Amino acid sequence: MIEGMGIQWAGTLLGLFAFCLVPLPIWFYLRGAQIRSKSSFAPTFPVANKASANPDDEPESQSASAPQDLEKQA
Repeated sequence: MIEGMGIQWAGTLLGLFAFCLVPLPIWFYLRGAQIRSKSSFAPTFPVANKASANPDDEPESQSASAPQDLEKQA
């Protein structure tokens, strides 16, 4: 097929095909969360979701235990 078209037209056809595929990664980037939320195959991590639900709980428990550890060492 490429020999029949010639190098210039074959390159043009390949370039147009590649140009048409450029929006796909952008579309997946913009709609990826929505697609993953509908998918039954997308993994969910309850530990990560639990940690992100209450971000204030973790630093308080670490900062509260830090002075106690220092007192025990002294």
